[in-house]
Amino acid sequence: YSVTSLMTGKYLRPLLLQGAGEDSDTWAALLRGYGYRTAGFFPPALFFIDAQRFQRFRDRLLDFEYNKFEFAEGPDRVRQVREYLDQAPRERPLFVWVHLFAPHEPYEAHPEHPFGDRDIDRYDSEIAFADAALGSVVRAFRDRTPGGVVIVSADHGEEFGEHGGHYHGTTVYEE
Repeated sequence: YSVTSLMTGKYLRPLLLQGAGEDSDTWAALLRGYGYRTAGFFPPALFFIDAQRFQRFRDRLLDFEYNKFEFAEGPDRVRQVREYLDQAPRERPLFVWVHLFAPHEPYEAHPEHPFGDRDIDRYDSEIAFADAALGSVVRAFRDRTPGGVVIVSADHGEEFGEHGGHYHGTTVYEE
């Protein structure tokens, strides 16, 4: 729900639960109408929960004209974004959305970011791994479009025993 809300500017949970909202405009579609080239880099996992409610968004691939709809993290995702930026025409503005799925359970320890063996340590390792990838994506974007706007957001965090919860989406708390 959070990703489709980010991509439409609407709080879609109540709309989709009522059988409405599937026809919502996305930022990619709206910006294409203003001459932007749009590209999305995101994993299929975005549509795993309540898949039937998100089928139209999935079928439309959130309206991006170019997309890499696959699991790719770290250097692989950075390479994809760089390749796209290198070939994108410079005479048109860009809207590029990159969704880094890590950090996400199952938590993986990355050798270049050793924090320990507990779940929370592996989670921190994934955060550092994603942060390094994000830094590379931002540098690639800044190299291509020095005055461009970069927005960083997150759709959730994880619980590690706070309020008795684990993972995310299982309580009303905002960890």
